[in-house]
Amino acid sequence: MTPGGEPRAQLAVGTVVLAVLAVAVVVVVAILPRVSWSRGPRVEVAFAHVGALREGAPVIVAGRTIGRVDSIRLAVPERLPAGHPLAATGGAIVAVELEAGERHRWAGNAEVFVSSKGFLSNRYLELGPPPGGVAPASPIEPGALVRGVDPPILDRALQRTWDNLVVSRRFLDEVGPDARAVLDRLDALAVTLEGAEPTPGAFGGLASRVRAAVAEARALGATLSAAGADPAALAALAARAEATLAQVRRRVAELGTATELLRAELRRAGDTLAAAAPVLDRLRALLDDGERQLARAQALVANARGLLADLARGEGSISRLANDPEFPEDAKELGRILKRQPWRILGRTGRPDTHPDP
Repeated sequence: MTPGGEPRAQLAVGTVVLAVLAVAVVVVVAILPRVSWSRGPRVEVAFAHVGALREGAPVIVAGRTIGRVDSIRLAVPERLPAGHPLAATGGAIVAVELEAGERHRWAGNAEVFVSSKGFLSNRYLELGPPPGGVAPASPIEPGALVRGVDPPILDRALQRTWDNLVVSRRFLDEVGPDARAVLDRLDALAVTLEGAEPTPGAFGGLASRVRAAVAEARALGATLSAAGADPAALAALAARAEATLAQVRRRVAELGTATELLRAELRRAGDTLAAAAPVLDRLRALLDDGERQLARAQALVANARGLLADLARGEGSISRLANDPEFPEDAKELGRILKRQPWRILGRTGRPDTHPDP
């Protein structure tokens, strides 16, 4: 006992301390292991594909957020048990974590789909009334697995088309400086050819034809930069590009022949025109530079032919859409959906009178 303290007070304090310690032990040993610290129950939704849905996206019903997408994982058909919603096709499993006290808003037979406020807006999960006009079932059970409505396949086609356009734009930006340098060198070579002609027209107007090919190539580059994603326009543009490339190839061949002739003339003239050596050296240097630029032009022509061959074979999202025999029917189906169920494409407004809480 503490000297000078009241025995009864000391006994009371000791009893309270022991009682608090006993309660703390019971809480730690018996209660805490059984307490769930998650925000709410979890539900899984199966999709063949999730489009642009991302982790952290909200789960909305009647304009109210009741949870969030916790994770998205791939589901391989070979690893799924028989009877699984994705056993035949595979896809993705979206794990949803509901907020505490919001499970009653998710009917067990509610329709689950990927929605957005617009084409360019972020995607989220939305709950709709049960299909077929049936009455809502009891609230969904924790840990349940339901099959969601797959987002329209057009989302993936548009996404791939956009990715291809970005890659094409990056390719044009990367080869643009080299292509402009080649065209500038060809312009300079045309000037040199005009100055090297013994008499006007001795080379058969080769310089003017080179200039015409350069002008057509520049116009083609400008058209490519401003081209849209219309398949018919791209097909017409491909035909024009093929004709331009054929013209450039002919001019490159003519330039190669003219270069050899010029070198032969320079060798013969070098024996008798020693006084013109500086001019001849400069002309030789220009021809050497022209040959290097012609080699680069041939490489660019080969790359362009490869791109045109891909377009002719129907490779790439735009061409695949244009050549897909099922695309017209898909477009008609999309039109019917836009007329009858526009919320499946454009996103729901979340007004209580049009989208009641299931």
